[in-house]
Amino acid sequence: SMAIASFRLFIAGEELFMAIDSDGWLDSINAVFGSKGLGTPLKVESIDSHGGVKLEYASIPLPGITLGVLAAAWTRCEGRPVKVKFSQNSESIIVELSSRHKLA
Repeated sequence: SMAIASFRLFIAGEELFMAIDSDGWLDSINAVFGSKGLGTPLKVESIDSHGGVKLEYASIPLPGITLGVLAAAWTRCEGRPVKVKFSQNSESIIVELSSRHKLA
């Protein structure tokens, strides 16, 4: 699918993506992905002490590609496999990125 292909392309590429907290995620997403038409979040918040983040969007123009590169960016930042949760309601789209494995 598009998400898996986007994930693999981002990991194989040499783009830098660094974020240490929710503000860093917002700034990096706006700089790296916003300029490419992949959407920019309205809000980013930390959801755990292991790098998990919750991203809230009004819309995502290319959801498959955007989810793939967001997952790859998280993997590159945190150095471990990512778990992606996607939900949508009438007001917003929520993407949660966290560790695939339980951490102590």
